[in-house]
Amino acid sequence: MGEEKKKYEGFANIAPPETEGNPDEFKCEECDIATVMGLLTGSCQLEEDENKRRECWEAIKPVSEKKKSPEDALTEYLVKYGDRGLDDLVDRMNWLIYKATVRAKDELIKEGKLNPDGTPKE
Repeated sequence: MGEEKKKYEGFANIAPPETEGNPDEFKCEECDIATVMGLLTGSCQLEEDENKRRECWEAIKPVSEKKKSPEDALTEYLVKYGDRGLDDLVDRMNWLIYKATVRAKDELIKEGKLNPDGTPKE
């Protein structure tokens, strides 16, 4: 499969993500900036070619400097680079958050701050 074709194969089956509540009702520009910067930073970090990595980092600057909206910057990134495993990064991030949360819960139970079922102590 050609590099250009492979880069864009993830666009064929786009579906909205599963979420708790409606993300469009939760307005937080700083949250959007942090999220997009994290996604792009992760994607750039996986780039093996140093020149391509530097070029990739340039996509982050307009977001951090608030010269572009997070959604606009992410759209431009996707048009230029394709999805570059962003879904995999998000899945990995969610998995790491889950594992850390389980460990934190266990620690808080041991410290007596949570009941064994995970509910806060009264």
